[in-house]
Amino acid sequence: MGVLLQPITLRSKAFGAITASYTVLGTPVAEGLAIRYLKNQTDAILVISEDGVNDHHQLDAGETKTTDITANRSRDEAVAMRKNIQYYVKYSGSAPTSGSAVVEGDHTP
Repeated sequence: MGVLLQPITLRSKAFGAITASYTVLGTPVAEGLAIRYLKNQTDAILVISEDGVNDHHQLDAGETKTTDITANRSRDEAVAMRKNIQYYVKYSGSAPTSGSAVVEGDHTP
């Protein structure tokens, strides 16, 4: 039997609520994610932070960044991102005029 994954509740922020300073992107992710999708569905460059201070991930317009820490591991190797991550988002350069920033993911129950 393979690894059983369960999706988290989607977190998103509409383009009009994204500013040049970090703002909260949904609620904290309590689960330790095995797979994470950071999606920039806007028409601007977005920066994602995991602490609201430091820049951690830059996403070009329309880009999705997938992190799969279960890849190339056996089902007996338990790995996950840290728990209770609060994501933050801001734009870099021009403000977005459409779309949203999205965090999706899967964890092992």
